[in-house]
Amino acid sequence: MNVTTEVEAMRSIPLHEAEGHLQELAELIDKGEEIELLRPGKPSMRLVVDAPNQTSRKRRFGQYAGEAFYMSEDFNEPLPESYWLGEDKT
Repeated sequence: MNVTTEVEAMRSIPLHEAEGHLQELAELIDKGEEIELLRPGKPSMRLVVDAPNQTSRKRRFGQYAGEAFYMSEDFNEPLPESYWLGEDKT
């Protein structure tokens, strides 16, 4: 199995096929690839580069001062029972 070719083409591979190619997969992840490992046909885990290695913009206190900010009037109201039961599709 050529993991490099298959992973670049589909970015999803069965878990049992990935087991013997961990080093090769780690090299692809270091290059920014995201790899989804599948367990019997459904997504089970995603391999991505660790967040501290990614470049991010430094946060600054007050960077959004004076900009419009909106919070709904009912923000602190309890959620309906249907939400907790998984019946609310909103």
